[in-house]
Amino acid sequence: MTMKPKNETNAAADTKGANSALTPALHHHLDTHGHAFQYRVLQATERLFEEGVGRQWSFEVAEQPVVGTHIDFVLTHQADDITFYLVVECKRSNPAYASWVFLKTPYTRHGESGYTFIAEGLQKSDWPHNAQRVPFGVLCGERQSLDHAAELKTPNTRGDDCTEGRGALAKAVEQVLRGVYGLSQLLGECQRQRHFPTEKAVFIPVIVTTAAVYSGEIDPTAVSIEDGSVDKSSLDPQPESFVFHSHNASPDLQGGASPVATGLHGLAPMLDNEFRRTIAVVRSSSLREFFTEFSPVPKLLAGVQTARRRNP
Repeated sequence: MTMKPKNETNAAADTKGANSALTPALHHHLDTHGHAFQYRVLQATERLFEEGVGRQWSFEVAEQPVVGTHIDFVLTHQADDITFYLVVECKRSNPAYASWVFLKTPYTRHGESGYTFIAEGLQKSDWPHNAQRVPFGVLCGERQSLDHAAELKTPNTRGDDCTEGRGALAKAVEQVLRGVYGLSQLLGECQRQRHFPTEKAVFIPVIVTTAAVYSGEIDPTAVSIEDGSVDKSSLDPQPESFVFHSHNASPDLQGGASPVATGLHGLAPMLDNEFRRTIAVVRSSSLREFFTEFSPVPKLLAGVQTARRRNP
């Protein structure tokens, strides 16, 4: 039996003790910043793809820097002349505020675009111009787009000190939209258009969350015109594996995105073309359901005018 020198044994013991002392701090760091959850979600998607679920998608990059933020990760998929980019934001919710409810509202704009899902897009332009900004309506099944979002306190549940309190939902929406606009502007610069291999690109924001996700609707007839109170019996939120949430992105979120060329007039088409964007909000335990069902088919929004290229 070979005996280790006493000083070597003590050094190993000291190192082990130091490592153990660091463990709580490292655990707090990973839980607070959400990196571990981000990579677990990415691992789960890759395992689904290996099973053949959502296999048209492939991992492109993690922690992609764009103006104002970093994108957690990006998945891509090519179909005909379009490259799809799934821009993914992973968000651990505080257990005390882990109920996210999305409601259908009766009034959004005059008329209807005909699309549940509206996405940011690009079409390549000739040198030396940047790619043209073009919005797409996306056909993706029978789900409705839900407009109002509420982050609710979970009954009889204590929070933790590793995740944000109230406000995680709003922050996730802001982050994922900054990621979408940042990536589209990055790839749309004339020197970088070659980095998306097709004539067009569509950017789809996705939030993956540990929160429970619900859907419902607002019935105006259940609201008192005298005092504005809501009849509780009219509310019946239902659990969902994922929902589509439409958000009117303010100009500061868009980071200087150019106007959209359109032949239509009025605030309603402008809202769809330049501001209204739809986000897929997915419960992390329901990734299989999302990738099984989500098969986007994009069409240019009505009235959008595109430049004819000399060398397509």
